[in-house]
Amino acid sequence: MLGALFITGNSGRSSTTFIIACLIVFMFFNAGGLQLMGWLTGSEIHPLAVRGAGTSAQAAKLWSTNLLITLTLLTIINGIGTGPTMWLYAAFNVAAFIFVWRRMPELTGRSLEQIESKLHKGQFRPADFRRTRAQPARASGTAQAS
Repeated sequence: MLGALFITGNSGRSSTTFIIACLIVFMFFNAGGLQLMGWLTGSEIHPLAVRGAGTSAQAAKLWSTNLLITLTLLTIINGIGTGPTMWLYAAFNVAAFIFVWRRMPELTGRSLEQIESKLHKGQFRPADFRRTRAQPARASGTAQAS
């Protein structure tokens, strides 16, 4: 929405409240979605023997990525404009969402040992973690007539 607002030139003082509201909504969904995925998976996907170092390296990468975005934002805005910059960031977020949706398995209810075992076997796709539905129990014996 912000990309369209800036491209059409409707980004004057009268739009300030709308712009701030859009940024707050973006931060809400980003912090509760893609950013959260980056922080939570570190403790789940690294084997126990290297979990501390792996989680630290992952945190450093996340902070480095945030620093890179912050340092390049104004340069990109000066180069291609505010609207196209918003569209560029939107495209990155859509690509990240698709990646997480297609490549990250649902790990709820799995122990760290189960996850580590799958990683050792090279099985870390969503299909490798799907649960099979339990078959309904059959009634034992026959119904008795009264």
